[in-house]
This record gives sequence, C-alpha cells and structure tokens, in this order.
Amino acid sequence: MVVSGLRGRIERRHLVLVGLAVLVALAGCTGGTGDATETPANTSTPTDGVGDSDSEQRQNASIDNYTAGEGLESELTPPAELSVGVEAVRNDTQTAIAGVDGYRLTGDSTLRTQSNNVGQTQEIKRETRVDRERSRLASNQTVSARGRTIDQATYIVDGTLYQRSAQFVRAYNSEWVKQDISENFSTIFGNSDRLALYERMLENGSVNLEGAQTVNGTDTYRLRVRTNSTAFANVFNLPTDAESDAAMVTTFWVDTESSTIVRAEGAMEVVTTIQGQQTVVSGSFVEQFEYGPVEVTLPEEAGTAYEIGSDGTDA
Repeated sequence: MVVSGLRGRIERRHLVLVGLAVLVALAGCTGGTGDATETPANTSTPTDGVGDSDSEQRQNASIDNYTAGEGLESELTPPAELSVGVEAVRNDTQTAIAGVDGYRLTGDSTLRTQSNNVGQTQEIKRETRVDRERSRLASNQTVSARGRTIDQATYIVDGTLYQRSAQFVRAYNSEWVKQDISENFSTIFGNSDRLALYERMLENGSVNLEGAQTVNGTDTYRLRVRTNSTAFANVFNLPTDAESDAAMVTTFWVDTESSTIVRAEGAMEVVTTIQGQQTVVSGSFVEQFEYGPVEVTLPEEAGTAYEIGSDGTDA
C-alpha cells in the first residue's frame, strides 16, 4: 500500500497485491535495497519452475509444510490435555487485541520475489511502535540484499505518511518523502497496525489450537491460522482477484493470563498473474510483542520531507 504511491510505472492492481504480500512479511511497507526490485536469477532462486501450471499446488505445499517454533526449547502440551477449546482462545485473543492501546514489536523477516525468471531475496530486521490511541506508528527497518544494507523508516503521524530511505534521493533529492493519506487513513493504518491485521486474520482464517507452550517464561496457548486467497483479501480489505492466489499460515503464542499475543511466526506466498506474467512473492517472519504506552514522535529531519501525491506524482 505505502509503496504504491512511489512506483507509478507498475500496474496498480499488481502492485497492491504484491505490496500487501510484502506488508504481511515485513509488518510494514518498505522499499528494496537497489534501484529496482530485481536481481539476476542465479543469485536467488526462491521458487523453481515459477511458470508451471501447478503453482497453486506448490504454493499450498510450501505453506502447509512450514514448521513454527523450531527455536523454542519448551515442549508442546497437546490440546487434548487442555481444559480450553479453540473458540474460547480465539475469542479471548480477539478481545485482548481490541483492548490494546499501545505496543512494540521486534521481528526478523525473509522476503523473496520472483518475476520473469528474475529473483531477489531480502532480509529485514525491524522495530515498530504503535500508538493505537492516537493512531500513530513508527517503524525502523534494516534491509539487506545483494550485499548491501539500507536503513529505512516509516511514520504515520496526523494523517500523513512519512518514509525515509537513501533510495529516494535520486527521484526526490531528499531522503524523506511524505504523503497525505487522510482519504484512506483507516485502511492504511489498519493494514499497518499488526494487531489489527491479526484480529481480522483470527476472524477470517481457519484456526486450530495446537496446544500449550512456555515462551520466555510465559505460559501460552499456541494457535495456528491458515489463510487462503479469500480470507487474505478480507484481512487486507482487498477485492477478490481471480488472477492472484494467496496463502498464509501464522502461529500465535497467546498469554494464558492476558490473552495477548507474545510471539508470532508465519509464512506466506502470493502468486499473481498480470497480462500473462507471473510474480511470486513469498516470505517468513518471526515477531515478539511487548505491551504498554509508546511514544511516536516525528523526527525533526522529516520536516523537510518532499511531498508526493496519492498517485506517486509531485503534490
């Protein structure tokens, strides 16, 4: 969504679908680490045989085979030994999300893009603060690809989207750009607020209770949510598009006392075909959550941000 205003040469419908897939992987929209979103195919081969007609079968297999929690040492207590069911845990989690005023998340993501036999892999580290009471957000990302590392930032403050990246200098002669998003604020902020996405995911996806597990000393229930193309569109407020096929699986570790999400892991893949050209965006992520008041203040340097229009042209 955020990037759509900056790449007017790409067909808008294609960009929205792929850009939101990026959002799923990154918990925020960011640019790449080069002048384009492509690298030679032999440097990254995220998806073999991308033009094959069985892409949906390969997609579903790759998502369903994703294993979460491999780095956790504690054992998983099976759901049969629990005194609570999946619906109760899901409902309590959604209620807890609705009651959150502010939170921080830290995470690591891997994002892979393959189009026209050209691929790129990005590694992203991020720290995000969300003030839900004031509808403000700050996200700092470090993106690594092709042997380069770029620091980026995204802010949403007072109905305006601000982004910082060294990549903007060539086009705008400024590292900072800003965009008035007041007309679509609820959608854009709602897609940038990770917990809001997860609340809709719990509502629209297929939810299973996998058991109970201790995470960093906290007793949690473990939920697994499977999101297909229709649910994916509902989560991101997108129209259902026959030319795209999306799948995502997300695992939540939910505090047994507060019902808040303390950890999330997931994998997604979106296959989009526009005018006969197929693009595959896939990725995986791990996130940790902390709750409490947060402060989101726009950096002083953002005051000189170059203003662009909602369509990516000069304002």
